[in-house]
Amino acid sequence: MKDRFYVISGGTMVHVAPHFSLCSPAYGTVGNSLVRGLSLYAGGQDSVHLIPTRMVNTPFQVDGHVDHLLDILDLKFIETNEDVSRLVDLLVSREETRCIVMACALCDFEPRKISWIEEGPYNFKSLRSFGKDQPRLSSKYRPQMDLIPTDKLIGKIRKNRKDIFLVGFKTTAGESPKSLYDKGLKLLKDNSCNLVLGNDIQTHLNMIITPEEFPYTFVGGKGRDEAIDQLCEMVIQRTKLSFSKTEVTGTPDQKILPATAEGIPENFVPVLRFLIENNAFKLVNGRTTGHFGCVYPEGSLSSVRYANHNKVFEEGMVRVTGTKDGVIQAIGSKPSAGEHTQQEIYRQLGDRVHSVVHFHCPLSKGIILPMASQKPFECGSHQCATNTVNAMEELSPGVYVCHLEGHGPNIAFHKDVPAYTLIFMIRKFWDLSKGLSDHLED
Repeated sequence: MKDRFYVISGGTMVHVAPHFSLCSPAYGTVGNSLVRGLSLYAGGQDSVHLIPTRMVNTPFQVDGHVDHLLDILDLKFIETNEDVSRLVDLLVSREETRCIVMACALCDFEPRKISWIEEGPYNFKSLRSFGKDQPRLSSKYRPQMDLIPTDKLIGKIRKNRKDIFLVGFKTTAGESPKSLYDKGLKLLKDNSCNLVLGNDIQTHLNMIITPEEFPYTFVGGKGRDEAIDQLCEMVIQRTKLSFSKTEVTGTPDQKILPATAEGIPENFVPVLRFLIENNAFKLVNGRTTGHFGCVYPEGSLSSVRYANHNKVFEEGMVRVTGTKDGVIQAIGSKPSAGEHTQQEIYRQLGDRVHSVVHFHCPLSKGIILPMASQKPFECGSHQCATNTVNAMEELSPGVYVCHLEGHGPNIAFHKDVPAYTLIFMIRKFWDLSKGLSDHLED
């Protein structure tokens, strides 16, 4: 059975009364481009389907599979936010769904109350039920409407289906590149998106925002076309990746405090303290970027997933006891998504390294180091781990390094390398004062 990719495109409406609706105007141009691009890069290996809303103003032919989905929903077309919500629930329920591209423009507001004053003193009227089945509104009395935000549907897609690859869209109007990035990254993190395409409809800046938090930007007359093309390529590349599951036993109070733990490399704690003191692990939406770990008796220690790494000396690290049948075994909490990369580094380099640190920042100006492309790989995947380890080189005795382009370094080191040597190298080669999006402010 082929994986199915769905592109939902076009604007939606919220019906207020028989003759009046709120809407988000969008006419489906980007959806057609996405379907063409995804089909091209998929090379026929997967099925790509366009699901247009009723607002799409270009001629389209809904394929038989989409017709079948509409029949299941008992809908002639997708028109309202509620229609999209039902469609999403159906797609999530189907095992064959591999990717959902939410290119539709959902109406952001719905009415809470409409009020007006009819002829006569104190003749106040109000309406709190809305839809095509309600009475017509009269413009004669100049009604006033209170609006509230509509539900955000995108968040429920990966809530129980982490195997679905999700692409979100964020639009701004006349805002700075950093503002577009910040809003797009928040959308990605809050809703567990795999990629977000951001665009500003006034400045015409387009950017692809990744879980690794790097913005691939596209400007100029063909910026939109280039962004969509690159997005389609990245979607197809990244949907082919594989990830390890994690099995957690025990309770959160079993985390290990690195400063007092016995049996860990002596150089690990001072290097970790240096990185924390110099803002290597940058806070984004209450969580920090990067990961780190070291060997430990009968396994290893890893940073905690979805945590603030700057508090590691108070809150502790996760003990990883190994991998069984491809599942990472941990005690107390989930380790960072980069734990698989750490395990692969230990496996391939063996006794040559005992600790790994990874943080998000650019190289210092003029520095050239062993590099690997990050664009095709989502952080935490098996392929990302292999890509990283294969590109690692011994920069100095006992220190192995790979800088992931648009991501940051993985530094693996032997327990006998002096901490001051490692700190000197980090100060020299990486600009810890900058994050991956800081160039957007230049």
